Amino acid sequence: MGFSIPLAVWLRNDLREWVENQIDLIPKDSEQFNKPQINQLWREHLAGKEHTGQLWGVLSLLGFVHP
Repeated sequence: MGFSIPLAVWLRNDLREWVENQIDLIPKDSEQFNKPQINQLWREHLAGKEHTGQLWGVLSLLGFVHP
């Protein structure tokens, strides 16, 4: 049996600067990523809404685009 990690909390706290830096690397005219929508998800996540899965998916893909 596995265990869960507090990724939502980490994204809001310890990893916040890293997340924001990764989002900042997305060009405004990116064809691969909808930056305004990602920014909206991020703002909502910071406000307490649960978007951990969606954000982690985007951040994982960004790792391949901007290693």
